[in-house]
Amino acid sequence: MNGTSIVRLVALVVWLGLAARAASAQALVEADFSKGDFATLGWKAEGAWDVFEYPAPAGKNPGRVARFAANQPDGTLTRSFAKANDPARLTLSLDYGWGWGDAGQQADAVAFQLLDGQRNGYLFEIHRCKTTWAVQWGRVADGKPSGNNVWAPIEIDATRAAVRDGGGLGTVTVTREAGGAWTMSSPGWNGGRGGGITFTDATTNSFEQIVLLGTRNFDEQVFNRIALTVAAAEPVQARPASEFLGSVGIVTTFPDRGQPLEKTIEMVRYCGFRWVRGGIEGVTEDGPTTIQTYLDLHRETGARFSWGLVSGGTDVDRLLRTGRVLADAGALLAFEGNNEPNNWGVTYEGEKGGGGAPSWIAVAKLQRDLYRRVKGDPALAKYPVWSISESGGQTDNVGLQFLEIPAGAGTLMPEGTKYADSVNVHNYTYHPGSPGVEDNKTWNAADPTSACKVDGLFGNHGRTWAKQFAGYSEAELRTLPRVTTETGTTIGGDITEEIQGLNLLSTYLAQFARGWSHTAVYLLRDRTDEAGNQSFGFYRADYTPRKGAVYLHNLTTILADDGPPAAPARLQYTLRPRPATVHDLLLQKRDGTFFLVVWNERLRGSDEITLRLEKRVAGMTIFDPTVGTNPVSSPGETDTLTLSLSDHPLVIAIPGRFAAE
Repeated sequence: MNGTSIVRLVALVVWLGLAARAASAQALVEADFSKGDFATLGWKAEGAWDVFEYPAPAGKNPGRVARFAANQPDGTLTRSFAKANDPARLTLSLDYGWGWGDAGQQADAVAFQLLDGQRNGYLFEIHRCKTTWAVQWGRVADGKPSGNNVWAPIEIDATRAAVRDGGGLGTVTVTREAGGAWTMSSPGWNGGRGGGITFTDATTNSFEQIVLLGTRNFDEQVFNRIALTVAAAEPVQARPASEFLGSVGIVTTFPDRGQPLEKTIEMVRYCGFRWVRGGIEGVTEDGPTTIQTYLDLHRETGARFSWGLVSGGTDVDRLLRTGRVLADAGALLAFEGNNEPNNWGVTYEGEKGGGGAPSWIAVAKLQRDLYRRVKGDPALAKYPVWSISESGGQTDNVGLQFLEIPAGAGTLMPEGTKYADSVNVHNYTYHPGSPGVEDNKTWNAADPTSACKVDGLFGNHGRTWAKQFAGYSEAELRTLPRVTTETGTTIGGDITEEIQGLNLLSTYLAQFARGWSHTAVYLLRDRTDEAGNQSFGFYRADYTPRKGAVYLHNLTTILADDGPPAAPARLQYTLRPRPATVHDLLLQKRDGTFFLVVWNERLRGSDEITLRLEKRVAGMTIFDPTVGTNPVSSPGETDTLTLSLSDHPLVIAIPGRFAAE
């Protein structure tokens, strides 16, 4: 078992949406065994299969179904179809169940495979129980399962009453997006609340067979209503280039920690940072760091500030007073709660919380009051409030894993308590759960689900890392408003300056592509005022830029723009093949030009990727931010480009007149 499997509590509306999308796609298989025998419907049966109708209660009677008899040698029911080669979206839906037996009979399972012409592909397996191994997937080679199935990290309830007992059939849906992003889900799991697993695997990219497996079970295995559809690629909606640039932030020191403002201005301007994490810690009337320091940095660079209580701070009055000064100057981005209360506790209204205290109630009350005060201030109410960081460290369930505590959450703070508009996470790229250099390092750190191996969104707001308090479902996490106020990569061991630079570049891209509105990297320049932070920086302590600074400067310069287009357009394109390490982000500038960023997060080697456009395009240019800010290539008129992608992004500029209609 490994951690690439993800539990996903799927709302029924999500499943229905998938089904509706599939209905408009090209159907490769449509099988209803009430309408004919196996041969008539194009299936090949081997073993104890038949078409049978159970004497079940009328309301739950599925009618004629494909049945595999109990206690029989293994068999297969196979349907071949027209080859689907790395489809933009593949959806397989089928009904399944058991003819008789106990609803929680753990030994019972149903299984099926999706295979290519050489009988390589994937196994999907559902066990009749409530456990982490109730739903599984695995690879198949030459028709034989690998024997190393992947389980869910938390339990799924897949129990089901027998057809004879009125349990009817359940429905399971498997979807595959281009590049190998899989979801296996059912609205009936977890007592009707829905659930499933997701994983990414591109070992097999084409498909030509569905195989229903008849296995030696105590109870009869039942299938029906099998539908397989594929959808052509749809035009991709561009996002404003200015929106991506606005997400690029930094954590830095100030004069009170020995870094002159002039040097900070120079570094922020060169790299193109649009926002800086700030706060009242270290800010005094007499300096060396004052509120004017921040105003001067804004005036010289245009950067805005998240404004926080920082580590252990509780002075909400001062936070709002200084925040109004920033807001008046157009320099305020958002308010932020306490920094890592698990490490730096607070004393609020005479009560200790976080740190070594036994409770987090004081932390919760402080964040609640901060939110109330901001939203009750006419001059500040429009600014978002970001949560504390490290909500997963709660020692008692005060509900800080939520933006607003929902009904029935069972928290110590009351239902309806509002804490923030966006959650705030410190998902550093390297973590004890993922300490080594590997493919897709930053893509995984940005993953909103339990597949994330680091201190990410799931461990803070899905199921808290310290005490396993329940928060949002995985389906909810995917759309949860979120920011990162600290992430980064420190040089040392296998992490060279080159790897750090590539990690930092892909961090901003991966975060934005995966739904993080703002990302601040720690650190602008190596710290000289404290130990342990001497190789995080974009800059060395002597103010010389590392490769990460140069690469980011190049990217932000290539994408530089004054504002969003009036209405971002769509572009029709495909990337084939799509290894799991290849990602893309479509941006558009105010003048209408598309900038397609395509990057590979492969540690070694490269992939040849074909970019196909809907129509022939003239005037394209290709940039490589690890080389410079000028184009490295200007292809002639074409609808096809071959890209060699290794460990960094390429940026393809495409004239806006070629937008999809």
